[in-house]
Amino acid sequence: MLKKLLLSLIFVFLIMTIIVCSTWVNLNSSAIVPWLESKVNSQIPRQYSLTIESVENYLLGSKINQVILKDITSNESLLAIDSINLKINWISLFLFQELQYNIGLYEGSIIGKIDLFPQIKTSYQIKDIQINRNAFIRKTNLILSNPTLEGEGNFDYTKTTGNLELNCSALKLTGDQQNTNLPFLLPSTTFDNLKSEWSFSKNQANLQIISSGDITANLKGTMDLNFERISKSKLDLQANARLAEKYETNLGFLKSLLVNYRDNSGQIAVKISGDFERPSIKKFNP
Repeated sequence: MLKKLLLSLIFVFLIMTIIVCSTWVNLNSSAIVPWLESKVNSQIPRQYSLTIESVENYLLGSKINQVILKDITSNESLLAIDSINLKINWISLFLFQELQYNIGLYEGSIIGKIDLFPQIKTSYQIKDIQINRNAFIRKTNLILSNPTLEGEGNFDYTKTTGNLELNCSALKLTGDQQNTNLPFLLPSTTFDNLKSEWSFSKNQANLQIISSGDITANLKGTMDLNFERISKSKLDLQANARLAEKYETNLGFLKSLLVNYRDNSGQIAVKISGDFERPSIKKFNP
């Protein structure tokens, strides 16, 4: 009797598995895309819009193709993702409530996993992303090199907390007035390395950015993030910096202005407050 019951349960499970898998694989992309776009757009600020080209479901996962984030006012593309691959390992899903994903963008990738229980959270690694391939960044003509972005991070969606480490190498920025929109000419600036560490808790971010190259600097502090209007996010930052001798010489008349921001050790020491749109920069006195 027990054997028959067990066989019956196995048979029902197999039938249900076949039905679910068949339904999943044969879901129509034209039906999934509008639903998925609607769900995502309802969660992001209103000035942005996300579009998806297509969705492909297969037995062990799903692939979302050509995800584009645009600014509604200008209709400019801010972010273009080639594909998002969601991989379902049935053993990991049932034993550990875990899904794996791979996001391909700008010749690099973000590889990670999503834990579904007891909290929804993700951890990931960022590899070889060429940021100057982003159309919005490239259009500014600010970056003269082809820097790569590496890093790792995690985020807990239940608690809205997370950490992020980023490392950018071989970054060269133009000083051309036509591109910087500054009233004066700057020399091109080369950063051999830019390392940043971020920690997030709800709407607040703590950060530290360390650079080497023409400008050796240490920037740290907090930001109160306004996700509806990023330009209105509040800043409370402190920066200390030293300039390479040749770079400082090429600053021209700006070199004399920096005297007003130097501390007793000769470093440039400033405090940055206000918001992104109109930051206030003052000499920092420890």
